[in-house]
Parts: sequence; structure tokens; C-alpha cells
Amino acid sequence: MTSESSRSDVVEDITLEFSRRGRVLFLTRRNFHVEHIAALKRCQVLDINVRHSMRAGNRFLAANDVDLIVVTAGILRRRSRRFDIVGNRRLAGATILMLAEPRSVRHAKRIGLYIDHHLPTDVTSPELARVVAAIWGRIRYLRELSPDTGLPGTAWIFEHLQKRLAEGLPYALMFFDIDRFKAVSDVYGFARAGDFLRALATALTGAALRVGTPNPLIGHIGGDDFLVICEPSQVLPFTGHATAEFERAADKLYDPADAIRGYVLLSTRKGGHRRAALVTLSIGVIHSEWSAVRVNSLRDAAVAVSEMKHIAKSQPGSYVAVARQLPLPDSTVEPSG
Repeated sequence: MTSESSRSDVVEDITLEFSRRGRVLFLTRRNFHVEHIAALKRCQVLDINVRHSMRAGNRFLAANDVDLIVVTAGILRRRSRRFDIVGNRRLAGATILMLAEPRSVRHAKRIGLYIDHHLPTDVTSPELARVVAAIWGRIRYLRELSPDTGLPGTAWIFEHLQKRLAEGLPYALMFFDIDRFKAVSDVYGFARAGDFLRALATALTGAALRVGTPNPLIGHIGGDDFLVICEPSQVLPFTGHATAEFERAADKLYDPADAIRGYVLLSTRKGGHRRAALVTLSIGVIHSEWSAVRVNSLRDAAVAVSEMKHIAKSQPGSYVAVARQLPLPDSTVEPSG
């Protein structure tokens, strides 16, 4: 089924941290690498902080978190200047790129500075900016991977949506939410609740394979919430395949007695029990080809698709709520129970 959009006030429940800039500490001797620093500062995805000694670098690290440290060979040649590896907890989580020849890299390792990447000293400024931006993109991608499903997170999925919006490309954004997921966690514990998350991830990736190219993009943005970007023509077959596969898989994850009777029993604070139906899916959809919702920014998209998801959650069973203006055929997903 589909639901008309009612432009009611909704709380935006997607956190948009996709635009956070990578925090970079650039360590170089004073008046050196001026062009490199200028090129990095022109890179819009990076926030560059320059320090001219290891001591100054240590002071900066003591007060600030960083994502990436760029170290030049010259700054390591001064004796008694080194990172406080043991005492500086922030350094342990930072990726280190060194501009040096192999001999200097070996020296850095001998004094306890473990290098993740290195570039030759004659690297050009544009190439350095490209590499640092690419490393930051990889850092952010890996940090966002869900430990439960292995899927990328919010920043990755919204970067792809931002590109489609900027280039005026057709798109559909789908927001998947597992209904009564908390009941599963309360009754069976977090370990089996994770199996339900993985079942949905598997259903989504399976649906992506079945609807053909271009391949839909799938992100796990936290908890039981997933986002999918696809072509407008893929929405209905995708939601149909994903919902059917998820419900089949979820039924097998319940205890047999619970699956047969169609609900689980939750303990109440007064010592009694209440019923919670088996899990279903609420799916909110916004669509570039339907004009009821005007999307000019990523925030618009987040608010609109969140509203559609809340509308879907107000309906029984698995339900797809699509922001639309003109009549559309019914979704392949019918309310189930």
C-alpha cells in the first residue's frame, strides 16, 4: 500500500554528520611546504592545523582530536622532539602519513612513530591534497561500517544522495525500520536481536541483486534503521522482495512457540505480561519523479523520508508510505496481519 504525504511536523531522526571535515594536523618546519599547506587548506573536506615542532604537535594533540597527521621528515631530525606515544591517547586513533624517503620512514619507526602511509618528498601539492582527501574518505567510510551488518553508514549514503541532487539525477530514497525490534531485544537479548538486523541486511542486499542495475545503495545508519538509494522504477520491486525475504527469515529467528502463536510475551513492571506482535517493516519513500515533496537539500530529504517512515509505522503490518501527488499503483507490499 502507499500513503499520501501529509506535511505534518516530524522530528528529524536521521543524524546528518556526512559533512564533517577531516581534522588534519600538519607537522613541518617553519616556512617549509607552504604550497602543500595552501593546497590542503583549499580542500573543502579537510580542516588543516599546522604546527612547526613535535612539542607543539604534542600540545595540540593533548587538547584536540585529529583524524590524520601529516609528518615531514625534516621535523624528525631535531633531537629530543618526538611524539608522546604512550601518554597521548589521541595519537593512537590517528592515521599517520609521512612525506619522506624510505630511510626517514625507517627512522620514524625506530623512535616509535608508526607510519600508515608515506609519500616521496617530491610529491606535488595537488597530488598530496588528493591523497589526503582520499585517506580521510576511507577513514570515515571504515569508521561508519556497522559492526552488526558490515554495511556503510550515514555519511556514505548521503554523499551519494547529495551527488544525485546536485546533478539533477533521478532517485528514490527509502527508509527501512523494523517494527517492534525493541521487543525482540527485550525478550531474546541483544545477540539474537543482532540476527534480526543481519536478516534485514541480507534481505536488502538480496533485493538489490534482484532489481538489476544500477545497483541500489544500502546503508545501515544505526539501530534498526537502514537507508537505500535506488532508481524510481526499482522502488516497488525492491520493497516487495526485501519485505517478503525479511519476514521469512525473521519467522525462523523466533522461538517455535512464539512463531506459531504470532507474538512474544513481554514482562511488565507490575509482574504481568503483555503481547508484542512479530516484527514487520515500516518503509518511508521519497521519490524524485513525484512532486508532493520538494527536496532541495539533504536536510529536506532526511525530514521528508523520516515523515514517510512515521506514516508507515502508524499502519498495521509491513507498510510502504510513499510521498506522492498523483495516483500510483498499489505497492507490492500489502499489510500483513
